[in-house]
Amino acid sequence: MDENESTPLLKACVCGSYNLVRLLLSSGADCNIADKWHNSVYHMAARHGRNDVLQLLIDHAGKNAVELLWTMNSEGKTPLELAVNGNHASTVNIILSMKPPGSDSAMFQMDKWLLHKAAERGFLEVVKILIQNGYNVRLRDDDKKLPLHAAAMSKRLDVVRYLLELA
Repeated sequence: MDENESTPLLKACVCGSYNLVRLLLSSGADCNIADKWHNSVYHMAARHGRNDVLQLLIDHAGKNAVELLWTMNSEGKTPLELAVNGNHASTVNIILSMKPPGSDSAMFQMDKWLLHKAAERGFLEVVKILIQNGYNVRLRDDDKKLPLHAAAMSKRLDVVRYLLELA
């Protein structure tokens, strides 16, 4: 571990080195260790859009993967939010496919504004995936704004067009 409490496995996830992650896991590296900001290997892989590494970690964790994918770091961010912030549409899709049984990811208090964030930033593919997974285009934020308003205020015309088509 270094001064940030980052392990070789965490660093390999950042770099996206599938073979190194696989080697470390097969050598007994612990997937549950996080850095001093509580970023897990899932946070790191999601933040950097390392889909092959993320899938390897999910497969390795088995039934525990669902819980690990929905934990928050010290900033209150889940791997899903980090993937959305990075405009990693396929990573968002992988994580949403692992939502806890009987839950609706759009209702998770911690991630309910992700559609607004993606719309504001113009991340059209991420917007589409979030909507396909139950995020509500009619959900108003604390300022009573819809995702459409967020996109329009940021001049994200492709997202505005898409959201208007859904209306």
